[in-house]
Amino acid sequence: MEEASPAAALHAHEAVLQEGVVHLKGFLRPDQQRELFEGIQQAAQTYTPTRARNALSNFQKIMYYNCKSHKHLIPSSFLWLSSEACAAASDASPDHIPPSYSPDYATSFLYPERDGRLTGHVDKVTGWVVLFSLGCTARFFVKGPRMAKREVLDFRSGDVLVFNGGTEWGIYHGIDTVVAGSTPEWLPELASARLSLQLRQSERNDNRPPPNTRPHTNYA
Repeated sequence: MEEASPAAALHAHEAVLQEGVVHLKGFLRPDQQRELFEGIQQAAQTYTPTRARNALSNFQKIMYYNCKSHKHLIPSSFLWLSSEACAAASDASPDHIPPSYSPDYATSFLYPERDGRLTGHVDKVTGWVVLFSLGCTARFFVKGPRMAKREVLDFRSGDVLVFNGGTEWGIYHGIDTVVAGSTPEWLPELASARLSLQLRQSERNDNRPPPNTRPHTNYA
C-alpha cells in the first residue's frame, strides 16, 4: 500500500498568518519526526558545530548544506518532506506560495531548553523557506507587513512554517523562549532541546509579495 502523504490530512491544522506566511500545525507524524531527527543526526556527523554569532541569541548550528558553493547534496528525505510542506502551504495561500520549489540550502540549529533564543530579524535572502521544528516547543514570533500585530506561535514538534525570506517581504521572526518539558515522548533525545531544520530556495521565482507590502521597522 502506498504511504499517505503528510499533506493529505493537514488542512484542518493550517494557519495563514498573512498571504504567503503559513503555519502548518502537526504536519509531521511521530514516525516522520523520528525519521527526520535521525536524518539530521546522520547529516550532522561531518559538520563541526558552531555557536550563534549574535550574543543575544543562544543556539548551535549543527548541520549545513550549500549546494551552490559546495558539491554537497541535500538528503532526498529532507527534499521530499519540504516539497510536501511547500505544496500544503500553497494550498492555503495559492496566490503567493508556489506549489513547488527547489531548495539549494539546508541548515539545522539546536536550541537548549534553558535560555534558547533567536534574536528577531528579517532574513534578507530572497527565496522560499520551509522550517521544521522538532523536540521542545518554541515560542516563535512572527510579524509581517500585512499582519495587524506580532504573532507568538507555539511552534511544536512536527510543525512547519513556510514563508519568503526576501527583504521585500519583511517577515520579522525569532524565538523568545524554549518551553521546558514540552518534548513529545517519541523524541527522548531532545528532552531538553529544540531542533530546527531549514530548507531554502535562494533563487527568486515567479511569485511576488502581496500587494501594498512594504518592509517596515515597527515589529511590536
